[in-house]
Amino acid sequence: MDRTVDGVIRVDPPESRRKQGHVYRTVARVEEGDEEKEEDEDVLPTPTTSSWEHAFYQTLLPDDRFAVAGIPFLEGPTTVKLLKFLFFTAVGIVVLFHVVRWMDWEYDGHLTLHNVLVYEGNLIAADAIVFFFVGRLHLQNGVDHAAWLLWAALANLYSSYITSFTFLQHSFTLYEVHCTWPVALWIFVAGAAVLVVKVVWQHVLYAVHHEVLVQKVIELLLAVTVFLLPLLSSPYFHFHHWFAGWLIGMHCNFDVWWSRAVMAWCWGAYMNGIAVYGRDPVLTCGYSLYLSASQWCSYMDCYIDGIQEFVNGTNTTVVAPMLPPDWRNCQAN
Repeated sequence: MDRTVDGVIRVDPPESRRKQGHVYRTVARVEEGDEEKEEDEDVLPTPTTSSWEHAFYQTLLPDDRFAVAGIPFLEGPTTVKLLKFLFFTAVGIVVLFHVVRWMDWEYDGHLTLHNVLVYEGNLIAADAIVFFFVGRLHLQNGVDHAAWLLWAALANLYSSYITSFTFLQHSFTLYEVHCTWPVALWIFVAGAAVLVVKVVWQHVLYAVHHEVLVQKVIELLLAVTVFLLPLLSSPYFHFHHWFAGWLIGMHCNFDVWWSRAVMAWCWGAYMNGIAVYGRDPVLTCGYSLYLSASQWCSYMDCYIDGIQEFVNGTNTTVVAPMLPPDWRNCQAN
């Protein structure tokens, strides 16, 4: 059955091949005058390609159903691929949680898997679902193949390994960038920017060639407007790498190997952020203070009373009201 996705016609394989976990080839139809020709895209290989490509892109489980003893208990490609993606995410976070502590890389010593599950599990699931559909993963092969897993694993390990370098132990906030970034970090960022520009430009060229540039720009603007712009107004904003991987990765969603590699890398960075530090709020302490105060948490009574006494001058031992860091004059209290 043929179907058109993002201006590209996909030719699905026979049912027998899909059940065996085989992948399909994408065919782009380009009209030139009265003539029509087919172009093979550089996507997942078909059974006619070499054996190493099959091993690299073959999914571990079928994409269309789960069955036990030949009896299906779950069917539907979208549902199956989503469950595999959620399972891969959960396993990746758990494995990396233990790896970074075993390697003694940088991590949050107060973080536990129990807390991740109880306080952040539903948010992580929501992140994954949004990423899955915006990233068009329901239209691609399942993520349980070596090509996707390898890039995600490399991003996981890389994100933790680079913390071994002192000059990289800084955050991406207005205060840190303006006040504490060393020269070596600026050089590193400049080099990384070249690679980022190359990747972005490659996506732009692909979008132009397939006449979906306007669609992709609209998607990106909507995501930035909904998920990023409201946060930028807060002085507590911190561009956590879990947030960066999530927001950027889901827009690298072309079904070609280099775009899938970038997406997998970004999702690996997302999982690393969760496993190492937890899914910390993007608005950091400002968000936690807001929740505590708005919920009238009992421990806030002491804080509020102490602030009032401090202002009145009757108690000079309590901490002053929390003030956001000021990147303009490099003051942070």
